[in-house]
Amino acid sequence: ESDAVALDAVRGSMEKVLEEERSAEKLLELQRMVDSVVASEIAANHVFWKHVAKRVRIEKAKFHVEQVHSTALRVRQALRSHHESNSSNNNNNGGGNIGDVSHGGEGRVVINEAAGRADENGGGERVNQVRDAALVADEKAKGFEAGEEEFKAEVVEPRRQYAWSNLYAARKPRYFNRVHIGYDWNKYNQTHYDKDNPPPKTVKGYKFNVFYPELVDRTHTPTFRLEKADHPDVCVLRFIAGAPYEELAFRIVKRPWEHSHKRGFRCSFERGVLHLWFNFQRSRYRR
Repeated sequence: ESDAVALDAVRGSMEKVLEEERSAEKLLELQRMVDSVVASEIAANHVFWKHVAKRVRIEKAKFHVEQVHSTALRVRQALRSHHESNSSNNNNNGGGNIGDVSHGGEGRVVINEAAGRADENGGGERVNQVRDAALVADEKAKGFEAGEEEFKAEVVEPRRQYAWSNLYAARKPRYFNRVHIGYDWNKYNQTHYDKDNPPPKTVKGYKFNVFYPELVDRTHTPTFRLEKADHPDVCVLRFIAGAPYEELAFRIVKRPWEHSHKRGFRCSFERGVLHLWFNFQRSRYRR
């Protein structure tokens, strides 16, 4: 009977967390705690804790769907407002196109820069901001795996001119990246450290997710390259996509990559999102 009372109390606490403190971070923290209890031998009632673990995963999935639905509604409302605003402006001005378009030599289409930038800085820009924010929120709602945290070490660079700068207003792509930090238990660290006195944490890998929803030339996949940095242990990872997106660069640890999919490598461009995920090769201790 006392066990039943205790289980009811725990169940009540779980329900309170699930109903009143539902957030991606809280649910992920709760999932990790419950999974650790299930995996350990301290759980007095494994059937109950397995039920709790299943319930937390269901709530986490529901929360993700709700977040995606909410951001989709915001984007739709922004698009509707933008469309209504443009319709009203066209009616007041007697119709016509947004921006002037003329044909240049060799079949080239030239967009009036002033008109194009005016629209880009007006309703169209607001729609872009809402849509990009929705993409970031969607990726962020997926949460973090053990040892992961958000990564923002972007290299600040001066604005530059591109070959297409006279046609499109250049803008930085949005992104949401993760870095995996943990212990490297090589032979040296196994000899000199233990779990009570662990070695310093090191970067194990990265997950880059860069958003290019308005890429003009979709026949060319965004690319990346590694460049030298001002420190031998660091390099610059640069992403290049094309109009209307500026180049994007990050400062990362310089170590050999694992290129096996079984070891977490992923390089793909799907639905306007470039995914570059990689882990570093394990360092080997040499005497």
